[in-house]
Amino acid sequence: MARTTTGGRRDQVHHQPDIARAAQLIADPSRARMLKALGDGRALAAGLLAAEAG
Repeated sequence: MARTTTGGRRDQVHHQPDIARAAQLIADPSRARMLKALGDGRALAAGLLAAEAG
């Protein structure tokens, strides 16, 4: 896509997010378990996250 000029300034090109790539990463069982453990907003130590990941 080309950039366009409006009123003397350049507008940024709007790209769609790569939802498929994000879904692929979340679908990994280890990552999903870590995300679930972090879901309540608490900070967890790396060792606890590793244990959650399996």
